[in-house]
Amino acid sequence: MEVPMEKRTLVHRIHASLLLGGLALTLPTPLPAEVLSPAQIAKILAELQRVGEVIDGKQLEGRRSAVDAFRRGAASEKEAYDLYLLCTKQVDFDEQGKTSMDFRDWKERQEPKLKTPSRMAAMQLQLQYLVLTLRLAQGEAPLKMVPEVETFLAALVSNADSLEGDFAVLQRESILATPFAKAYDLDQTVKLENWALNPANIGQVYDKFVLPTMRESHPELVGTTWDRRIQLETQLLQTTRKDDPVAMQRFGAETLPRLQWRRWEDVFKMGQQTEAALAMLKLLQDRGDHPDAGEWLDNFRTLLQPPEDKKAN
Repeated sequence: MEVPMEKRTLVHRIHASLLLGGLALTLPTPLPAEVLSPAQIAKILAELQRVGEVIDGKQLEGRRSAVDAFRRGAASEKEAYDLYLLCTKQVDFDEQGKTSMDFRDWKERQEPKLKTPSRMAAMQLQLQYLVLTLRLAQGEAPLKMVPEVETFLAALVSNADSLEGDFAVLQRESILATPFAKAYDLDQTVKLENWALNPANIGQVYDKFVLPTMRESHPELVGTTWDRRIQLETQLLQTTRKDDPVAMQRFGAETLPRLQWRRWEDVFKMGQQTEAALAMLKLLQDRGDHPDAGEWLDNFRTLLQPPEDKKAN
């Protein structure tokens, strides 16, 4: 595109003034290209391997130390409380440059709330779940851990009423956001995809860890695993929302059928098609007014398509 005459004149004047002032426009000299040789790359990769092993070793050592501390803390309410104070002092006071007096003042203000039976029991449960989390992070076989995780959830639900408001904290707060985890830098070093970080979120624990593990290892037991999950979720609602008839009614009308559908759909995919198909058909007949009924119907039709038809679609 041609530059208009008036603009070209202006450009010429600017360029001339720069030349007269000894400020001639020059491009920077390009630096010569430097390409790593195969030998240099190999040497760097070898060093990265060594550095990675050192990092992994330090993280493993830190996790082992954390597991030992968390197991001791989970042994009793007093141990859990003392460890909570120790970790909180380190994370929220020492590392923030605050004084011991600041910590003592905080402790005096918070002690009545921290020493309630429900809060100390919640601390123990957090530590127990952190031990499970670290065992998985250290490579323990998921299938071996499933019974322990389900036992933990059953104990959690059984004690939900006595935990009072602290149960909600266990539902919404990531285990890695606790002072226990932060004191050992676990919030920075523990990265787990197939694991729920909220110990009291039963659905998430089953969806992310328990059910995927069973699908992979024992698909024939997926149905009974779903039964245990549904039982726990039902028991939890009956315990924590027993005085809320609206919540109870909504669970029976919407949540429970939704869980039952997911159960049978999962069982169908695991190969037990006859029983699952009959159960899904009955659920559609009985719960045709459910908000998800249309979606269930579409999914059921897709499941019943021959494999070659599914590929064509």
